[in-house]
Amino acid sequence: MTDPQNGLDDTCPSTATAGPALQEKFVRITYAWEHRGKSEEGLIMIAHDPADSACQLYWGDTFHMGRAIMSLHGHVDGSCLSARGTYPVPGHPDWGWRIDVACEPASLCITMYNITPEGTEEIAVRGEYTRG
Repeated sequence: MTDPQNGLDDTCPSTATAGPALQEKFVRITYAWEHRGKSEEGLIMIAHDPADSACQLYWGDTFHMGRAIMSLHGHVDGSCLSARGTYPVPGHPDWGWRIDVACEPASLCITMYNITPEGTEEIAVRGEYTRG
């Protein structure tokens, strides 16, 4: 996993597990990594009705989100999805956050972008996983 904004310009060990949840109506992705000797973990819950391209994500992790959960809305295109949410920055307009998930039979890629109020996007986190 890489996280250029938070000093993870190099690859650090990370694992992820993806699978169905709640009677196969949702997809759950859990991931874990270590940052400066401290274990971190995250969760993405994906809601998507195959009859529609819209999706919802609920995301939280121990490093970026504290005790908050972010709600993101987006779309699914084949085996890829992209969803956006916002988070408050005290004294400033809300910032944006985008999560892209690309899932292939043997790989999973999760890319997260930080988005300024002006709309400038920068990769915040990227995790690339292969089926082991």
